[in-house]
Amino acid sequence: ELRPGTPTLLVTGHGEHDVAIQALRGGAYDYILKPIDRDYFVAALRRAIQTQLLQRRVEEQQLALELHAKLLEGLVQQQTHELFDAHATKDKTIRILSHALKTPLTHLKEMTQLLRLKLGLKLEGTNTLEMVSQGLADIEHSLGQVEKLVQELLHTSRIETAAFILHRQDCDLVELCGHVLEGYAASTGYVLSCESLREPIEVEVDEDRISQLIISLLSTAQMSSTPGSPVTVKLQQTERRAMITVSYRGSPPRLGMEFYISRKIVEQHGGWLEVQSVPENRSTYFIMLPYRIGPVEEQTDKVKQIQSTQALWTVTA
Repeated sequence: ELRPGTPTLLVTGHGEHDVAIQALRGGAYDYILKPIDRDYFVAALRRAIQTQLLQRRVEEQQLALELHAKLLEGLVQQQTHELFDAHATKDKTIRILSHALKTPLTHLKEMTQLLRLKLGLKLEGTNTLEMVSQGLADIEHSLGQVEKLVQELLHTSRIETAAFILHRQDCDLVELCGHVLEGYAASTGYVLSCESLREPIEVEVDEDRISQLIISLLSTAQMSSTPGSPVTVKLQQTERRAMITVSYRGSPPRLGMEFYISRKIVEQHGGWLEVQSVPENRSTYFIMLPYRIGPVEEQTDKVKQIQSTQALWTVTA
């Protein structure tokens, strides 16, 4: 009862057949009659030991197989979950891409039909060369939009794989935003003003990716804003993260492929990106990025202001 797995040899002077059967049914490995035959006893003992060793090996292999089966089951569940996520991402990407491609392709079709109609009618007083030139310019613009969407799709596929690599480095987020906004204003001819500027905000980011992100959101806000109204970029310091907001007054933003790529870039940095629309047609993008805090700073500077503005820029067309 204490060790049921231990092999038992029953040695007895009773040679009844019923006793032997009862002993074997009770778990005895062998039934040996007295007087004991030494050779038979040694052989029976060896067989019992070998049987015990084989049984232990079988149990160990069975346990190993069970553990391996559980491991395989866990891997299958993980891969199934990843496949479901990939399928959902694929469906979402297809929906966004289909919606984004619809507008430029529709415009291309309309311009082609309009050119064919006007050339067919040969309207009097119409400058054919000017009409064709304008039509080709519109078509070229639409093709540029399609090309941009294709590039965004390539960026999306890279973000979802290991081909998307961030080159992080320490930088001052105030200085980075200032350079990006100055370059944007210089290239677009917009007026840039800076109302306040305080201490630097140290972060560890990929400067090129963050610059691309800010320009993308700023361009979208500028296109969606009411003519003549400014776009405000504010850099704030919260308790645990740096926050960049891009605010404007106008139509709500269209969350297409470009926003999806921007959100993935922020998530790769350990932050998040969201957009909120409030009454009076005001919309705001929120970019949250973690600080770069060393061990000493983490111990000596545990208490920060809940929210303080470090820099405020205004971009006006």
